[in-house]
Amino acid sequence: MLRRFHRPLGGLLLLIFLCGSCIRLLQPDLSSSLHIDAISSGESFITYAAHGYDFLEQYKALRSGARLALETNRTLLVPALSLSPPSSKNDTETEWFTTNEPWIEIPWSKILDIEAPLEEFGIRIRDKTTEPDPSLVRWIHITRSSKPEAIKPKEASRFTTWLQKPLATSPLQVQHVNHLEELVALRERYVHCGVISSGIFKNAFSKERHQIALHAAMSRHLLLKPDGLAFINQAAQTIIDKLGGQRQFSTLFLHLAKYMSVNTTTPTTTTTSSSRNISSSNRQHRRRPVTMTPEQKEILASFRRHVKKTKSHAMKDIAFDILSTMSIDQSVAAAMPVLPKTALYDHLPVWKSMFPEKRESLLDACLAYRRDVDPGYPILYLVSDLDLQSSKAALDIYRPLLDAFPCTFSKADMYHWGTLDRDWWQKVHQVISARSSNESNDEMDYEALLSPLLHLMVGGQGYSHVEIPFSAMANTVISLQQSNTSSTSL
Repeated sequence: MLRRFHRPLGGLLLLIFLCGSCIRLLQPDLSSSLHIDAISSGESFITYAAHGYDFLEQYKALRSGARLALETNRTLLVPALSLSPPSSKNDTETEWFTTNEPWIEIPWSKILDIEAPLEEFGIRIRDKTTEPDPSLVRWIHITRSSKPEAIKPKEASRFTTWLQKPLATSPLQVQHVNHLEELVALRERYVHCGVISSGIFKNAFSKERHQIALHAAMSRHLLLKPDGLAFINQAAQTIIDKLGGQRQFSTLFLHLAKYMSVNTTTPTTTTTSSSRNISSSNRQHRRRPVTMTPEQKEILASFRRHVKKTKSHAMKDIAFDILSTMSIDQSVAAAMPVLPKTALYDHLPVWKSMFPEKRESLLDACLAYRRDVDPGYPILYLVSDLDLQSSKAALDIYRPLLDAFPCTFSKADMYHWGTLDRDWWQKVHQVISARSSNESNDEMDYEALLSPLLHLMVGGQGYSHVEIPFSAMANTVISLQQSNTSSTSL
């Protein structure tokens, strides 16, 4: 009888133990990611919310966070870099996680040298791997408004949002901070700043000598080069070497979809994702090769609608914009006719033959022309949302650009020549966080997710950079180019 009683009692105790363990695992605890001696030493921390899934926004947030860490003498806990393909769901929908959309997280310590700020300025930066207990955190929102607001805190990742949703049932009081002095005066162990912009406390920082020195260092070398991933560096260097080496080429980032939206005044000519426009595009271009993605097809259709509606020569306008944005030596060289009896002259017009062998011979001719005839003649590395080799229709659109700049090449050329391995991204599995989604390798487009980093590393080794329309990425590429120029001249 006693033995029968002990069996259900033992099972009940085991169940209670397991439930307690599960609750303990679900509760976020910062101490699990930090050393015990750091916690006991009275070290204080500052962090911020994850900034979406755009590399540049997260990159700028980390650099802004370093400035806050210096001013407050706190350790900066940085959310991992989150990368995800564009979502087809509306951003306002909350039950996104049930769709199993893929994403990856890479700790910033794998990408940037986050120890360098400690050596130069005493700024401590660490990867944030867990969330602290919300009751221990001072949640703030840096704003010019003094009106208090009760909102739920933003979490560091989509996984964390989904996991902690049942726990965050009550809104937390958020303190609005208007001045830098208010932030410095906070005494809580953990301060969560929400979303921070690159211009945060700009006026206050401009008056502080140590902030001026930090800004100068970040403009030259500190937290500037995202070169921690060796496999991306190797792929970038392969492209750079093929284009003639450092500062022997220039980069052209061309966002045709954004160009359409900026230069179109009526909704009928803008790039949209509506099923009506996509189906119309598919009907008009059924004969295009299947190598084009639906997005590229829509961009192509929008470009044609734009030209028809405005009666303009859009690509000629783009070519003129490039010419006017380039450095003077390149503009003059590009405007001059190619000299006859040269290998480059024999390849003109370049759009008549797009075979890989012919394109590789063209690159050799371009390098020879720069070496023997005009060192200012531009060789362009093109990054665009519409690959010029994706179809004959796309090539037709690019003709004016190729007439103006015959020596224009892209990553697709590197693939066709066998110069760049199509699986250059494979070693990403060695650095992604365990909190990344569980999508299989076949479903995750790592090449698309990591290409912006690859293009940034290639662009940073170029001679000049042109981006149409202009974006914040251009400033980053130009800063990298200036930094690399300074380092090579020393």
